[in-house]
Amino acid sequence: MKALFLTVGLATVVAATPAHADDRADITALEAQWGKAFLASDYATVRRIVAPEFKLLRVESKGSADFTPRDRWLANAQRMTFNEYETKVIDVSVVGKTAVATVEGRWKISMAGRGTRDERFVLTDTWVKRNGSWQAMFRHSRPLEEVGIQP
Repeated sequence: MKALFLTVGLATVVAATPAHADDRADITALEAQWGKAFLASDYATVRRIVAPEFKLLRVESKGSADFTPRDRWLANAQRMTFNEYETKVIDVSVVGKTAVATVEGRWKISMAGRGTRDERFVLTDTWVKRNGSWQAMFRHSRPLEEVGIQP
């Protein structure tokens, strides 16, 4: 009886590993889609990617921090021209229906009346899986140099 329980337990662990690998691949693909959507001004795709309760925590290089809820974040993004947007997913950790992605990137954006911003950054995105699909519910963004990571 003990041997049967151990075998079933090991089978469960082995079966769970590929699901996490698939989830990591899905999150990595969604991160890439998000960037492509910014470049194409495809906000229908962005709206599908970000959850209704999405919010951004942006820490500025001056040390200030600001929480921005989804609707205001989308309105701000739509006023930007994304000249360049490059990201590289560094890590994805998955636990159940929650995932955290760490992403390094660079963007060059223009905004009327505010000039151009050319910046390297690090993101931490928190994802939730609902009805079989992943959505980003929280993004923490910070200029890369501020966290001590060298390009």
